[in-house]
Amino acid sequence: MEKAILFIFGFLFITGYAGAQVLDNFDTPGSLGIFKDANWGNAASPNITDSIYQAADPTGKSAGVMAIAFDLKGYNQHNAIIPTSQNLDPKGAQLITYWIYIPLNSSIPDSLVFGLWWQVNGNWTWNEYDYYAKDIPKGVWYPLSAAILDSSIADPTNDGFISGHVLGDFGIQWNNGKDSTAVWKGLVYIDNVSLEGAKPTNYATFSSGLQGFSIAWSNGWVDTVAYYNGTIGDSAGVLQWKFINGSADTAGNGTAMGIQPSTAYSALTQNFLAFWVYVDATFPDTAYLQTWAQDNNKWNWPGPRGIATYNGNNIPRNVWFPVYFDLSQASVADTTSSSSFNSTKYPLGKFGLQVYGTTTWKGSIYVRDVQFINSVVQSAASWVAADFENQANGIQNFYIPSANSSETLTRVKDTQTSDGTYVLQATVDFPQTTKFVVQRDSIPLLDATNTAAFATQATFGVYFFSTMTPGALVDFAIDGPATGNKLVQVESKLDNNALKLNQWNTLSLNLDSLVQKGVVNPAKPATIAVQVYYPGDTTAWSGKILFDNLIFTGINQPNELPTPVLNKSSVVKEFKLYNNYPNPFNPSTVIKYDLPDELNVTLKVYDILGREVVSLVNNQKQAAGSYSISFNASKYASGVYIYKITAGSHIKAYKMMLIK
Repeated sequence: MEKAILFIFGFLFITGYAGAQVLDNFDTPGSLGIFKDANWGNAASPNITDSIYQAADPTGKSAGVMAIAFDLKGYNQHNAIIPTSQNLDPKGAQLITYWIYIPLNSSIPDSLVFGLWWQVNGNWTWNEYDYYAKDIPKGVWYPLSAAILDSSIADPTNDGFISGHVLGDFGIQWNNGKDSTAVWKGLVYIDNVSLEGAKPTNYATFSSGLQGFSIAWSNGWVDTVAYYNGTIGDSAGVLQWKFINGSADTAGNGTAMGIQPSTAYSALTQNFLAFWVYVDATFPDTAYLQTWAQDNNKWNWPGPRGIATYNGNNIPRNVWFPVYFDLSQASVADTTSSSSFNSTKYPLGKFGLQVYGTTTWKGSIYVRDVQFINSVVQSAASWVAADFENQANGIQNFYIPSANSSETLTRVKDTQTSDGTYVLQATVDFPQTTKFVVQRDSIPLLDATNTAAFATQATFGVYFFSTMTPGALVDFAIDGPATGNKLVQVESKLDNNALKLNQWNTLSLNLDSLVQKGVVNPAKPATIAVQVYYPGDTTAWSGKILFDNLIFTGINQPNELPTPVLNKSSVVKEFKLYNNYPNPFNPSTVIKYDLPDELNVTLKVYDILGREVVSLVNNQKQAAGSYSISFNASKYASGVYIYKITAGSHIKAYKMMLIK
């Protein structure tokens, strides 16, 4: 049952929950969701499980988990959990993950085996990866993962994922097949069964060059790394790692290729590093291929749990095949040492592939893609940071740094679209300024209810009238507090293919890429700015520019609400809490309230039994004005909820209904 290839995969317990397609998180009280006890066993080999039930998380990190109560007596006993329904579409996922927690003081036998298994409903071929209890650290949530995609590639007869089939049955089982004397009673916990990797981020594709990859170290084999401008398999333009006059290496210290990025790569939100490799029939069965990485703190190698070793006899020939380095499991495996590998705290310093073995070999390994992997689905959440529709919010904290007397910002009706919406209007005076800048400070990039989620993209609409002189350069910029407030910007030229006169244009910043490169720290508030100028300062144009819809993708709402800027003509005169809209809702609704004075505000959501679900505003001093807060209930069960506001001496509550 145990595979020759050792796969050790996973994803960061804290941040991994944010983006992965979670099949079951066991958060609903009393429910195991899509899973059930398979009740495998017979008279000669009775079940080793007393019960399976939903329970509280022993670490307090999630709303609920699955508890497995063991009653182990001897060997060759087994049980399993499986879904209550079949035909799960994996949506191109590369891996499936189960998080496991073994209590720190547990006396669980080392011989107990946890097996991750699945079958494709086309041919019901059995696939399984095993983990022994002795290899699972205690007292921490630890990911057990299996690569469901590469098993399909390695065995073309099991074509379930390549040809678009679905999973028939899948689950996790446990047995004690190695120790006939083991007797044990105790608890093990499971949480967040997830699919990952359908939308990887390409770090390098080698479509036109080596992109910084080279030999990292050599063990005496004469090897080279070069760009191969031919076709290997179905891919053209790849990296070729060539071995000449190979010599035996019995110590396991092979030769390696890799990269040390010029800017350390932040893998905070990434769970796996994948290399797609191609070898032919000459690759020795006795050779080994390892993925590796070092963080840039003390350049430590991760412990043995964090390194995946692929045996040559299990790597398929003449086909592109993914090999993985488990970033998050390597970071979780040893939390006791300050010098251990930790990609969640430190950027990656180096990463690559190593080859070693006991047989001489002359040949090549080809690499097509280097990818970072987190979740199956990208978050569709978005926060509209500014749309200028609420009169009480005015210009929403935008301002012109060092504005001259002719430059102003006002909220006006959008006459260009005739839909009655409002926008931000900037009056620009280039005869008196060389660069026009409009900006907003202290913008939070983390989600309020899930601080593991951060804004991955920023977009801002801008309208240039036909009277404007063409040729201006437009910068959409965000400060980079991770590198000392260095502005990072995307520059476009007006009146070319990027930006047009007399129509709305969308400026865009890829925040996810900036975070991964360590340029932007999402834990710190940011400044967003648009800068307009003419090269050489030769234009004396004055007029108006419109802005609208500053939107951050990846978060439902910010972790702090900006204080509104009031128009003098629209001061709120009384306290009011509005009915949420929509209601009923699924999964998000908006709660609005008015404050006549500056007050300390607390806004919380409770379930029908009066238990607190989430605090949307926690004793925060807010200026007089109108406020709108989005409540995302995607992780909560259907039912009636109560939202209650306390603002100074004002207390008010309403019911709302979530229907999924």
